[in-house]
Amino acid sequence: MGAAVLPEKARLGFDLIREAFDQSALGLVIITLDGTFVEVNQAFCALLGYKREEIEGSHHTRFTHAEAAARDEEHLRDARESGALPMPVVDKRFVRANGQDVWVRRSAAVLRDAEGKPRYIVGAFLDLTEQRRAAHELEQQMHFTRAMLDAIPSPVFFKDREGRYGLYNRAWDDLW
Repeated sequence: MGAAVLPEKARLGFDLIREAFDQSALGLVIITLDGTFVEVNQAFCALLGYKREEIEGSHHTRFTHAEAAARDEEHLRDARESGALPMPVVDKRFVRANGQDVWVRRSAAVLRDAEGKPRYIVGAFLDLTEQRRAAHELEQQMHFTRAMLDAIPSPVFFKDREGRYGLYNRAWDDLW
């Protein structure tokens, strides 16, 4: 009777892991050590704008922006040759099905077999596109603010709550 319970528990465990993989809000993948997608979840498919069948079985370079491909290949080589652990967390670009770039933060780990040899890589991808867009917009606003401030001929400055000068214009600089 004990033997019948173990497979049921193992099956339940597998089903829960599969459900967590499929339902994760993060893009999750399992790839071979040469960079071929074996499994991808729905969030990863949505991230790239492809169907699961279009991604699984494909090499990562099909979707990776050209600027990131060489670095990714180097990370794969390190995983194959030395089983590098942990793999570096990197920001990278993919090219979506519609041709647009999508920025992601990739975290990855090497999965090993029973003898400890590298077998697969599991990767998690967080979409950074909106964060990068907002940072770019903020940078543009700061440049505009700086230009406006420097266009004022009179000295202008702002202090923080502790009385430190935080922002001032060129006319203020000219006083000193």
